[in-house]
Amino acid sequence: MTSSEDFNYSREMGISHSDLFRLFPNVTPEPNYSIVGNEIRIVNQDRQLVIQFGEEKERRIASLFIPVTDMLFHFSGYTKQQSDEFMQKFDRVFHRGGG
Repeated sequence: MTSSEDFNYSREMGISHSDLFRLFPNVTPEPNYSIVGNEIRIVNQDRQLVIQFGEEKERRIASLFIPVTDMLFHFSGYTKQQSDEFMQKFDRVFHRGGG
């Protein structure tokens, strides 16, 4: 039997908030997520995932501007495997080309 615990991850994403909201439905089959303020919440029975996202910033490389958003993921009631699988899918959905 695999026990559930709390797990935390962080990411610095090269993404705007509008792209985050546009692509996020591709990450989870859970239709019951909410976006309030700077949080995305997914609640499913005894599990909860809270994704906090910071203010949208810009990184400048020469004349190129890239949007940057810091994100914190807090999994509660998930197993390590479940949280890892979610993060792998999240990373695949938001992966940009180039290498």
